[in-house]
Amino acid sequence: MTTIYSPSLPAMLKEYRVNFYGSKKHMLGEILSVIPEGTETIADLCAGTGVVSWTLKQNGFQVISNDFMRYPSIRMKALIENQNTVITENEFKMMLRDKKDSGELPYPLNEYSVFLGEQNSRFMEAWMQNLSEVHDPVKRAVLIHGVIHCIYIQRSYAAIRFGKDKKPKKFKDLKSIDLENLVHDYLLTEFPKFLHDNGKCNQVFNQDAVSLVSKIYPDVVYIDPPYAADGTAYEGDYALFDDLVLFLNGEGHKILNPFDYKCELGEYVDLGKRDPALHELYRFFHRASHIPCIIVSYSDTCKIRPVEIEWIAQISGRSVETKKVRAHLASTKMDSPKKTTEHLIRCDLKAA
Repeated sequence: MTTIYSPSLPAMLKEYRVNFYGSKKHMLGEILSVIPEGTETIADLCAGTGVVSWTLKQNGFQVISNDFMRYPSIRMKALIENQNTVITENEFKMMLRDKKDSGELPYPLNEYSVFLGEQNSRFMEAWMQNLSEVHDPVKRAVLIHGVIHCIYIQRSYAAIRFGKDKKPKKFKDLKSIDLENLVHDYLLTEFPKFLHDNGKCNQVFNQDAVSLVSKIYPDVVYIDPPYAADGTAYEGDYALFDDLVLFLNGEGHKILNPFDYKCELGEYVDLGKRDPALHELYRFFHRASHIPCIIVSYSDTCKIRPVEIEWIAQISGRSVETKKVRAHLASTKMDSPKKTTEHLIRCDLKAA
């Protein structure tokens, strides 16, 4: 497992907010170390927080980033597909045109105002209405990401759970924050620091990974699928942020219940359950038969054992090398991390 480049961790990595359960931010050096020499294009097909995609881009690779959920894809469009699009002071002010002081709030903002408060809800109402006039998809992604990011970072618990009062647990008091001011400072001051023009045509998708893999042609696919483990359900755990994407896109009417832990997503493969996940991982390798190298990241604490993934790779005509990494965080509780062993399973096509 050698490379022809000197992998490096970006200077801004420490400031890159994750707040998902998982441990990839702590494994980036190890992930970079198993990428085969000569690699130019890498697909990160279950991108999640996007920290792997972002680090790959910072290291000069052409990146294809994907997630089946809306907010991770929006975040990646803003950080990976975007090379140098930023928001100016003038554009920020334009997003606040005709901000209302009273009147009925649109659905589901009228429900979310219970925890967002009147001031923040009015800000988001104006933001949503003015977004309808922003037609550049990358700029739209930046504007949507900026708002959700500033809500996203207010929590201390990775998964979102609502209480009986319809307020999300383990959040700071969102009524006490000035969301408009936070978004202003983030978009105009902090966000540009994370941008990097690597001179490559980076792409972002919002699709099921098993379906997408047959349509792309990278040198390497990196996949960190939702683990088949108790207590993890990505759609439910992050549904709030996906619903906020729908609302800001003017599609709030598609949200059937803002508190039901569902995102109203299309069909996708549930890789979080053992039996269907094993079947779909086999189908994934079959559909990826044109891709020279697949790197799978998987924990040893899950219902699927890494050795089973190795076996699937081998019967798919690949040689397998596995690197064990002591992970620093693999917990839904951000304040009580656990240590586990992650397996980086590199699966190379055998020479004909």
